[in-house]
Amino acid sequence: MADNILEFNDAKQERRSKRLNVPIATTNPYDPKTSPTDILQFLPPDGSMFGLYSDPYARMAYYMPKNGNNSARYWLESRLQEHSFTENELKLIHFLTEHRCASRSQITRAIFSEKDNVYKIRDFLQKCHNRGIISAFTWITPCDNGKKKPLIYGLTRVGSEAAEYLYHVKVPRDFKFQAVQFPAGLGPSMKTFYPYLAANELYCHLKVADRIIKWEREPRILLEDQTYFKPHFVADVIKDAGDLKSLWIEVVRITDGWYENTIKRFTYMQNALEKLQTQFKPSRIFIIADSDSRIPILSALAEEYVPDGVIRFTTDERLAGEWSEQTLVTYDPNSQDLIGSPIPFLFKDAPGMSASTYLMQQTMQIEDDLFEDM
Repeated sequence: MADNILEFNDAKQERRSKRLNVPIATTNPYDPKTSPTDILQFLPPDGSMFGLYSDPYARMAYYMPKNGNNSARYWLESRLQEHSFTENELKLIHFLTEHRCASRSQITRAIFSEKDNVYKIRDFLQKCHNRGIISAFTWITPCDNGKKKPLIYGLTRVGSEAAEYLYHVKVPRDFKFQAVQFPAGLGPSMKTFYPYLAANELYCHLKVADRIIKWEREPRILLEDQTYFKPHFVADVIKDAGDLKSLWIEVVRITDGWYENTIKRFTYMQNALEKLQTQFKPSRIFIIADSDSRIPILSALAEEYVPDGVIRFTTDERLAGEWSEQTLVTYDPNSQDLIGSPIPFLFKDAPGMSASTYLMQQTMQIEDDLFEDM
């Protein structure tokens, strides 16, 4: 035994050295006077600024925290007694129940049509805020990029009660938003909410393209050995009549130990792919990174630890723009380029059956005999 202590396995040593040499930023694009001392460990490797939903130092700050406090209970009781929920209220409550929190842009694309007036949408959200259905918040950070931050909306405690009455689901405590004025520096970390906001950008594109049939958060996928795997999100999309595809969506955010945690996550994913029957495997796995310069690292890890996965990469910024042939990419280690890898049927107005058509074909069969014949 003693003789083996000093013997090294070259392959294991090489893999370990790779982990120790993860590329990190060498320049800081933010004001050095206000930047955290460890910022280089979390910045994208190319030294660019944090993406829209990836700043690890960001903390929540509520907007107009007293709004709706005195009217929420009255609104809910009157709606329940009079059965008078509006169609847009129902859509908004359902969307936020499923997606936890969302920006105004995401809500607009998810529950309204292109024909809806943008000012009416803004007024509707303001009314819901005033009625105490939703809370609004943004974030503060020492990493100022000079850009305005979007308002994010989530259900209040009363809004969550409405969701339970209407949709028979309970909203987790982390996503019942209780608006208060936090003392400076004591707001909750945005790391709880950022993965949802990043994934919502993808959902909204699928919604606008009219291809999304179902969206699930961390569904428990049973494997052949009776263990299970939970992807971060799963989207069922339709290509054409009788041709449904399953997408697994993984969001990678950079926190302490992210590299080792990503390896563990990819290992679990590969284990799941090996133990799933072919018909239950995802058609594609989408990985949402925090920046383009992180994709080569994730691509190398995926090639090593998820060899059975068909993976496409994207980022917060790519998803925040228009859907294009460069929204989804792969990485070519030879040319060191990101190569656009579009999926044709996920574009708006692509040929094939739409989700709306598919869902409209579902019918309700009602037994209309009120009394049993004697």
